[in-house]
Amino acid sequence: MNLTAIIIKGDGYFIGQIKEFGGVLTQGTTIEKTKSNLIDMLALWSEDTK
Repeated sequence: MNLTAIIIKGDGYFIGQIKEFGGVLTQGTTIEKTKSNLIDMLALWSEDTK
């Protein structure tokens, strides 16, 4: 499955979203932390759908 990550720079933080997941957002102080939070979010979603 291919997913699209969208990361937008805010004022001192980044907001991350997986395009295919609509309104589910995460944030981090760096792009790397935001990417990590997106991966964690997907792992939690995957566990919840089992």
